Amino acid sequence: MGLADFRLRLAARLRDAMPAPQGSVGAALVTGVRGAIPKSTRDLFRDSGLAHMLAISGLHMALFAGSVYALLRLLGACFPYFVQAYNMRKVAAMASLPAAFAYLQISGASFPTQRAFIMLSLFFVAILLGRPALTMRNVALAALLVLLLAPHALRQAGFQMSFAAVFALVALYERGGANFLFATPERAGMMRARQSLGAHILSRMGRYFIALFVTSIIAGGVTGFLALYHFHQVGTYGLMANMLAMPLFGFIIMPAGFLSLLAMPVGLEAPFMALMSFGIKSVLVVADWLTAYPGAVFYRGQSAPAVLPLALTGLSVACLANGRWRYAGFGFIGLALLLARRADRPIIYVYGVGQAVMYESSDGGLHVLRSGRRAYEISLWQRTHGHGGDDAPIEDPPCSESVCFYPLMDGRQFAYVRAGRGLSQACSKADLVLAPFIEARYPCRAFLVDRRHLTKGWAVTVMQAQSGYEIVEPARAGRRIWQAYYRPRPDDG
Repeated sequence: MGLADFRLRLAARLRDAMPAPQGSVGAALVTGVRGAIPKSTRDLFRDSGLAHMLAISGLHMALFAGSVYALLRLLGACFPYFVQAYNMRKVAAMASLPAAFAYLQISGASFPTQRAFIMLSLFFVAILLGRPALTMRNVALAALLVLLLAPHALRQAGFQMSFAAVFALVALYERGGANFLFATPERAGMMRARQSLGAHILSRMGRYFIALFVTSIIAGGVTGFLALYHFHQVGTYGLMANMLAMPLFGFIIMPAGFLSLLAMPVGLEAPFMALMSFGIKSVLVVADWLTAYPGAVFYRGQSAPAVLPLALTGLSVACLANGRWRYAGFGFIGLALLLARRADRPIIYVYGVGQAVMYESSDGGLHVLRSGRRAYEISLWQRTHGHGGDDAPIEDPPCSESVCFYPLMDGRQFAYVRAGRGLSQACSKADLVLAPFIEARYPCRAFLVDRRHLTKGWAVTVMQAQSGYEIVEPARAGRRIWQAYYRPRPDDG
């Protein structure tokens, strides 16, 4: 309870020290408290492909503990006798471990942060033991430890995205990418001997941006594919956004946040918070600029269930196999791409007893007939369907006080009954009837979904079937309400 109170007080102090919305974003980056971030700002990060900044994971942990590691090595370089007597890499790694644990506690210790802490701890332990830090063995050990602590994490999007990205990057590193992207100490010494200070700085900056470009393509491609599968959308300009925003994030925002925490006990955090606010504002400017372009968000819709295992199998083969066998992995990935968005899509969505109702019209658009207070569910349905929520309103549907008629994609008629006296007309004219507020007491010629099929707090969808239509209840399958579909019940008549 004391730690939770401390996190909330720290988040409030960060929000008060910086203007909105930078303060709420800064509080989320340091403490993991994201409730105060305005919806428009969250949408801006998501649509620009920068949503990973708000979820404290490996990047944040590496930058936070990495700032401690780099600062201690820099301080050690100021004392030559100390550096000669001790291995500063091991000293810095030993001090960075408790710093990473402190950040784990301050940030709320969510599952992604726990995964990042385990991975980074293995990294520092490898340095202490004199072993290579970035190896596939360490990735496997981190994944094994996470699954032993929380086996259900295997099905979470965060686990799959974070480990898939690290998996691909470490595979590149082990296959010679390090020789091109990063200079070894011996090679760096030879370069400094031949270059002037200015040329050396420019060379290092060039290598940084090349490494950022390559890692953004690989990690962005892997996580972008998984984001399309799980969340059905991805930022079209995500690569450009990361190229512009990640230097700000890595060199300004996170180091300034770390220095702010160090300076808080003595009341000297103001300049560091101002620097952090500047970095966050610059990232928001980049995100706002890119999302203003047309087509900034790509919506894909729900994919077939086989897509995920095919894609992960392909990634594993491409990263682990030797010789020409690795190219077989790209075949699996290509097959997964072909099957993307091949899942059957519902034509009617209903939440609760008519609390929210949507249907797919004859033009392929999704239209909201009743929203209630279910904007979140509606937005999820729209993304599952492959829409961004920008469909045009229905123009003058044929309605009476009790029933409305709409054309469906298959050329049939859909009737939405709002009062009991409209049910008879709907059953005689329409092929599919939704009457969420009443229970029919006589047979209906059309396929009928009435109040008997709806339950408060559950989602129901209607899909096309060989015999006409079928009712599907994804929530009863124990999964998310916008995902897997159930078969109809025997009494769905």
